[in-house]
Amino acid sequence: MPILNRRFTLSLLLLMGSSSVFAQTWVVVARSSEIAQFIDIDSIRKEGERVLSWVLTDQLNPMKSAGAYKSQVSLRVFDCKTGESAIRSYALYSGHVQSGDVLDSGNFKGKEQFAESPPGTIGRSLTKAACAWSARAARPADFDVLLVADETALRTLDGDVTANEDGTISAWATISLYTTANGAPEVLCRHVAYDVDCKRGLLKEDGSASTYADRGCGGKRSKDLTVVGGDWHKPSTWQGNLVAKACERAPKSLSAKPTKK
Repeated sequence: MPILNRRFTLSLLLLMGSSSVFAQTWVVVARSSEIAQFIDIDSIRKEGERVLSWVLTDQLNPMKSAGAYKSQVSLRVFDCKTGESAIRSYALYSGHVQSGDVLDSGNFKGKEQFAESPPGTIGRSLTKAACAWSARAARPADFDVLLVADETALRTLDGDVTANEDGTISAWATISLYTTANGAPEVLCRHVAYDVDCKRGLLKEDGSASTYADRGCGGKRSKDLTVVGGDWHKPSTWQGNLVAKACERAPKSLSAKPTKK
């Protein structure tokens, strides 16, 4: 994942009172045809009666105007008792997932404006997620996790993975396309299944996939596909992230049966 502008990163870390590495684990809190919103579960900490966390917003369908931003990272303050939240600091980026140039930034420490988000909104989902993690009432499998993003697509791993009888696991990836696939507007998101061999660090397509005309993979499916399953192979760069994250979430009761070669 791209590294933040050093000066801005340092100022934000000082606000958090932390010297830890920025953005360890982004999990999906909300996703639509327009945006994907993540919270960094490794950054969540208490500040008195409130909770602090980093939030990343990625524009899946960014504006085309000059100077328009494609992603935003912000430090949010959540009041778990009242349900209110506020932005303490933010930065807007020219690229997806906090990449590119910083187009604008701001710091409101001591001047935060708290407001309660209505039920069903992204703001309410963020508050619930941050407070649940702070209270240790959530688990990683409750959320999809960010794998990687580039200028073509945003890729996430679905929450739960399942065990197979041969000792491997099955996992699903959601791929939101920033640009249309081969100019086909009906394919803006793909949901693809993989089998993963954690012992050997290999994976293969398991034959299942769906496409959507919605970048959030929501609504009616455009098509259900039967992907030609291949042999076990070494993962590509982004698939390597999928293997690592999927194996972290592997059920503890994985079968002891040997994997098929």
